[in-house]
Amino acid sequence: MGIKELIFGDRRDPRHVLEELFGGTAEEDSAPESAKTWARERLAAAGVNPAAETVRAVRLLRVEEPRLSLLPAAYLVKQIA
Repeated sequence: MGIKELIFGDRRDPRHVLEELFGGTAEEDSAPESAKTWARERLAAAGVNPAAETVRAVRLLRVEEPRLSLLPAAYLVKQIA
């Protein structure tokens, strides 16, 4: 992530970011299945319920995958909650 994204925010479509990081193909209104599977596994291993602990889930995913910025992480948690 460059300085421009840090200052102005990341304006990329979170689905495309998730495709780049995890492979697979995003549907029109959904994250790639590979990203959702990865997130479910990480959250289950940590005992985090994404529906009840959204902020904690986003933070955990970003710690597990440092290239994952806030918007795609939040989008992914919303998809699996």
